[in-house]
Amino acid sequence: MRIAYCVSHIAYCVRLLYFWEMNPFGLQPYTTPEYFCDRNDETQRIIGAIKNGRPLTLISIRRLGKTGLIQHVHNQLPKKYLKIYIDINDTSSEEEFANKLIMRAIAQLNGRKKSTLKRAMGLFAQFRATLTLDPVLRIPSLSVEFKTPAEVTHSVHTLFALMEDSGLKIQLAIDEFQRIADYEETTIDATLREVMQANPNLHIIFSGSKKHVLVNLFADVSRPLFGTTEIMHLTKIDYPSYMAYIRYHYENNDKFINDDQIHHLLNWTKMHTFYTQYFCNLLFQLVESEVKEHHIMSVKEQIFRSNESTYYLFRNLLTTPQWNLLTAIAKENELREPTSQVMRQRYKLGASSTVARSLETLLNKEMIYKNVSKAEVSYEVYDVFLSRWLQEK
Repeated sequence: MRIAYCVSHIAYCVRLLYFWEMNPFGLQPYTTPEYFCDRNDETQRIIGAIKNGRPLTLISIRRLGKTGLIQHVHNQLPKKYLKIYIDINDTSSEEEFANKLIMRAIAQLNGRKKSTLKRAMGLFAQFRATLTLDPVLRIPSLSVEFKTPAEVTHSVHTLFALMEDSGLKIQLAIDEFQRIADYEETTIDATLREVMQANPNLHIIFSGSKKHVLVNLFADVSRPLFGTTEIMHLTKIDYPSYMAYIRYHYENNDKFINDDQIHHLLNWTKMHTFYTQYFCNLLFQLVESEVKEHHIMSVKEQIFRSNESTYYLFRNLLTTPQWNLLTAIAKENELREPTSQVMRQRYKLGASSTVARSLETLLNKEMIYKNVSKAEVSYEVYDVFLSRWLQEK
């Protein structure tokens, strides 16, 4: 009886798995190549830089898919590479940076070379190493404690010597690298330059979203990393690729969406990766067989309802001139001359000096970003959904 119940239960679970429909527009940075949209040229350029020993600085606005691209590149690299990814946005010192790097690298290396953890405990004993669990990978690693800046530098050199001894090629991606500019005191950029020069099997991708900070770190002759990397600017996925990607996943799941509807949602989300993916995720969930106009309207309403309380909080945190300027940028889609008399009168922005101060505040709060080209400078609202909400007001 018990065996029969177990067999029946297993059969039921198999049926559930068979009929369970995976949403192809997931919100994780990366799952598998099948659910990754295009970026073929960018992928090949990065792989070419890795294989030919050119360190890379990858720059783009937030939520445009840097992390997913890096993980997609890692997925394409052969097994001879040890692939390490760390996001340092939550670090506030070079000690935290070094600890995070050591923890992740040893966890990854131990997955390839089972004797790593034991050897690392001996090498890092001088830094008061303790066994721990990598919070992302959920596998054993170690954490260290530093008493002096010299110990931070020494520990990083120790780590890269350990990885060099593995015989593997190392690809290290450091996301949100601009964070080191906020450290009170640091020589971590000088240390990284040293290990890059000393380890021929090491390749580093420095990635981030604050263009002016990253450019300063790599283009200022007084900085240790000056001239050490190839600069790559990540832009939005092109329209034909996005159109084909969305159409394919609907057809592949026996659903239908017409080209006009895809065009509308791409225009509404401004082809900004996160917002396009989020919109598509909700729409796919809502539609059983064919997308109708009321489905698209329902998704917009759901997005506004979910975020409206946050948007009103923004309103209370900003001054009236700052809020008016944010609204102006949203309504113009892309504001080119914020201090012009026409714009100041149309949106009640105040004097030119007031507009300049409001621009600086909104940029610092990362509520807007600046587009710079040879011909002009313009401003856009970072949050596409906030921009669309403001347009409705």
